[in-house]
Amino acid sequence: MSIEILTLLFFGSLLFLLLLGLPLVFVLGGVSVIFLYFTWGFDSFYMVAAQILGTMGSFTLVAIPLFVFMAMVLERTGVARDLYRMMQLWFGGLRGGLA
Repeated sequence: MSIEILTLLFFGSLLFLLLLGLPLVFVLGGVSVIFLYFTWGFDSFYMVAAQILGTMGSFTLVAIPLFVFMAMVLERTGVARDLYRMMQLWFGGLRGGLA
């Protein structure tokens, strides 16, 4: 099957399932798994697993959970609210100041 038809089928099925009201995570995961199996066969899942394991060893991805943790700590302690209030006082009078 040509790449153009596969692309149309993939995005068409994504759009159809999203319009049915299914959650995005299940639509993306399910359609990807189905198309992966029918395009390259069962052995392609080993390739995906190897790529995921290789990516998990990257130290760059350590910043993501630490950033989320920092945001949660700032929100729970009230520092985020105070920072927002300070920025509003400083730049609120300017056009597009908080943006």
